[in-house]
Amino acid sequence: MPSKVIAERYARALLDAAREQQLVAAVADDLAALTQVLAESPEFERFFFHQQLTPAKKQALLMPVLEGLLQEQITRNFIMLLWQKKRETELPGIIASYQAALRQSRGELVAQVTAIRQLSQHELQQLREQISSLTGCQSVELQTKIDESILGGLVLRIGDKVYDGSLARRLQQLRRKLMQAQVYQSGVSS
Repeated sequence: MPSKVIAERYARALLDAAREQQLVAAVADDLAALTQVLAESPEFERFFFHQQLTPAKKQALLMPVLEGLLQEQITRNFIMLLWQKKRETELPGIIASYQAALRQSRGELVAQVTAIRQLSQHELQQLREQISSLTGCQSVELQTKIDESILGGLVLRIGDKVYDGSLARRLQQLRRKLMQAQVYQSGVSS
């Protein structure tokens, strides 16, 4: 089963359990705190993801730290479940999926926009409005990236969907059509 599918299933299960206990935001805070500690402490990260350590050993070594870090028991239980199922390596994807599902449930959307130059505030606002009307989301956050290799136009990523309106992509399509036309013509003349 693809890693993304696994991460989404675990994230959905955690979100459902957090909703039942009305702890959705608190669990999101716990996950953000855990992400930060994993990023800032290579030693903690090494033990957390170590595949040779048993779940019991991880619990004995790391749970004292997690009890001080994670405010909610549901989050600590979830981490122990990941260790028991040997799915701790899925944690970054689970956290990203949890955050995405939480934003979606709130009617929020994060989209990545790639352009050849920095877009003006007016252009960004127009793009937000178009994405909002396209998706039905009330709140659209745009993460911008500059990439001169697209030559012009925009590349928009919303979740798993990519809308490529770049000049580089159009030129690539035109090149492919010309190659197909040449193949067709050479096949007809022989």
